[in-house]
Amino acid sequence: MESLQLCSCTALEELETGNCGSLTTLEGLQHLGSLRYLSLHNCPGLPPYFESVSRRRGDELCCRLERLDLSVTSVLTTSFCEHLTSLKLVELRELVLTSEQGGALVLLRSMQELGFYCCSDLVELPAGLHTLPSLKRLEILSCPGILRLPETGLPLSLEKLEILYCSKELADECMLLATSKLNVRIVR
Repeated sequence: MESLQLCSCTALEELETGNCGSLTTLEGLQHLGSLRYLSLHNCPGLPPYFESVSRRRGDELCCRLERLDLSVTSVLTTSFCEHLTSLKLVELRELVLTSEQGGALVLLRSMQELGFYCCSDLVELPAGLHTLPSLKRLEILSCPGILRLPETGLPLSLEKLEILYCSKELADECMLLATSKLNVRIVR
């Protein structure tokens, strides 16, 4: 399957695609005004489509999206992320972020929860995390390559930090951040 036809699915609220190596387009994605949850996993042909549709119809694209679950990081482009004004939760799985993708991620100003899961090749978190004014929860699970937090720190809005099965260096640094305002949970 190379294309998924969504034009008549205007009331669709959740869309999950996975293991679709030949999928290159989600026709009608811009018409899904009710879409609240989008999950894209192992669909390597989709990123060029997202870049193209974001440039043409970015203000209409996923304007009500609240939750984004990705293992396809190249979807994280500036043109896509700058229009996701309702996004609350982002889950990133088994990926590596370029500095451009990290920069696009920090455009998600409404994001309240961010998770990095099983990103064994990820060696650093996006430098701009401290600029996210709404981020309340950050979870890092099984990301052994991350040895420290960004030099610029974490957002002041953060209330919960969870470090699960990561490096000892990261766990030790995060343990020092625990306060009455910031709940830190470490599992080794």
